[in-house]
Amino acid sequence: MKIQTLSQRAFSMLEVLIVIGVIGIIAAIAVPSVGNLSNGVKENGLVSDVATINRSIQAYLATGGDLKGISDPQVVLDKLKTRNDSSAAKISTTFSGSMIDKRLAVQYLTKQEKLDSNVPRAVWDKDKMLFKMVESGKGISQFFLDDTLAEVDYGTETRDPGTFNYNKNAGWVWKGVEKMPETRAGITTIGTTDPTSSSPAAIVQSLDPPQIYPASGEYPESASPLNVSLYNPNPSGTWMLYSLDGGPFKTYGGPFQITADTTIVAFTEGDPEYWTSSVQASNSWTFKAAAPPTTLASPLITLSSNEFNENTSSISYSLANPNPPGSSDIFFVLTDINAPVPPRTQWSLYQGSSSAEHANYPDGFRISAYAKARQNTNYLNSNDATATTGSNFFGLPTAGDVLFVLDGSGSMNGNFGSQSRWEAVVQETISSINSLTPADRFGVVVFSSSLKYNSGNILESATQENKDTVISALQGLSANGGTNYQVALSAAMNFNPLPSEVFMLSDGQPNSQNYSTTTNQLQSAGIIVNTIGFDVNNPAEIILTAIANLLGGSYVNISQ
Repeated sequence: MKIQTLSQRAFSMLEVLIVIGVIGIIAAIAVPSVGNLSNGVKENGLVSDVATINRSIQAYLATGGDLKGISDPQVVLDKLKTRNDSSAAKISTTFSGSMIDKRLAVQYLTKQEKLDSNVPRAVWDKDKMLFKMVESGKGISQFFLDDTLAEVDYGTETRDPGTFNYNKNAGWVWKGVEKMPETRAGITTIGTTDPTSSSPAAIVQSLDPPQIYPASGEYPESASPLNVSLYNPNPSGTWMLYSLDGGPFKTYGGPFQITADTTIVAFTEGDPEYWTSSVQASNSWTFKAAAPPTTLASPLITLSSNEFNENTSSISYSLANPNPPGSSDIFFVLTDINAPVPPRTQWSLYQGSSSAEHANYPDGFRISAYAKARQNTNYLNSNDATATTGSNFFGLPTAGDVLFVLDGSGSMNGNFGSQSRWEAVVQETISSINSLTPADRFGVVVFSSSLKYNSGNILESATQENKDTVISALQGLSANGGTNYQVALSAAMNFNPLPSEVFMLSDGQPNSQNYSTTTNQLQSAGIIVNTIGFDVNNPAEIILTAIANLLGGSYVNISQ
């Protein structure tokens, strides 16, 4: 049995690793360049091709190839296309086939291109046995695939099988070659120096990737154009290449701007004698359009009474802001009931509840208010809210025999400013009930999928006791269930006496539109039905408007 020395086992492992590395390089350079590169690709395409072919050269030399003394670049490529002869291949432990695609060829600069310093070029350095980039003079403008070379047989050559090869005779599988391997150009080696020498051998090192600024993330549209810059953490003499959105790589020359969603990929290159390319770094930026400003909700107005009379010479008023805290201020104005409303520039900042005197408004008064946005980028001023002396429900006068029909479905839990829709409706209903006079009669119905609350099927006189009973019941209800217009509309026909006017409020479309029989009954009975769309979508608004038009009432839209 033949016994391997420690050095022999080490070189066996080295040869195996070279074989694995060569297979990886062959896969990487199966198609090392693209034909007919235009000047638009510029330096990035040629730099990439040079790096790929140099790796093929390193593999060729590592497996016993020889390029010494060759000065013609095409001859270099043709040497890489040869195969190890059969006798050497049988005992070789390294890769024996072609290193590159047989179609690979070089194209030289034209006479005009030689004079243009902006045209990238590569040359063959026969001493260092590698291709490199230069800035002037004659050279290679591109590497390309020539299909006419596909069937050419570049023959075989006898390559040095290496320090170890397969043993053709009986015995140990390996046959040692009693020599140390030559140092080959392009192979990463750990240099040793003569004690008298002042120049240590070069060591090939990996470059660090570029640093990209600013950081990846989502930016507002107002940040466009965004300034992008790359920083090279490596020594001078190295350079950075970058690609935008999968486009061709180009050499980084300084900061640039982007105006739309963009992804950048970048890496660092250097002289392949000293450096290997860095891994790729990437950043992505997206721009988000600012949300359109939200229209503020109108203020809620509460009056202590709906009219001046012998017992009421002063009516207090208060305004509530349903919008997010800090978003707006309320401005208001008081006018005689018959006077025009002045422009908003003449309205006053609301600073707390106050009162209006009969002596100043003998015919009654109107209070108008709106929410003014503090920042127009996020909010728009609200529409006007108006209340007048005399009972009203969301601006619709209420007097006589009236019935309030309120939507108590689950969607009423949706936000309306700083409170829910249901809370805002209950607050307005309470204000309207409190403003009724004892001469008025009223009832309240709350509906969802079915009848949720009924004040008694009797229109009660608007005494304080009756008001308090209904108000207490309303405050104890919650919103849930569906939206049944049939239940809502038919409720009026069950009251005694029949109401002269109904105020039906909803925030959504009906679950079913099977209520035509009921509307015919209401029409025959002469009952007016007013509808209030509370923060509704367009289809629901169309339905509520149609009901009001059919039954002689008015439609009011309440929105944020």
